[in-house]
Amino acid sequence: MSVPPPAPVYVDPGYRAGGFNHVVISKIDIPFWSLVGLLIKIAIASIPAAIVMMIIFSVFFGCMWATLAAIGLSFTSLISTLNR
Repeated sequence: MSVPPPAPVYVDPGYRAGGFNHVVISKIDIPFWSLVGLLIKIAIASIPAAIVMMIIFSVFFGCMWATLAAIGLSFTSLISTLNR
């Protein structure tokens, strides 16, 4: 039993070595209510992400505030120093 030859390799004529192909989407056919449902799901999914981001920023800026307070700088003295 012989092994079939390998399939020829197709090379896209628009391919550039080391570059990116350009893709053009010409038509998207999504029913209106399916799109509304998708957008509602995206909005609901963004709520936990926003909460996580608020926690991360709160911890970061809390650490920054604690660091400035530890070296004796307050926000008002920092602003007055910058306005000179």
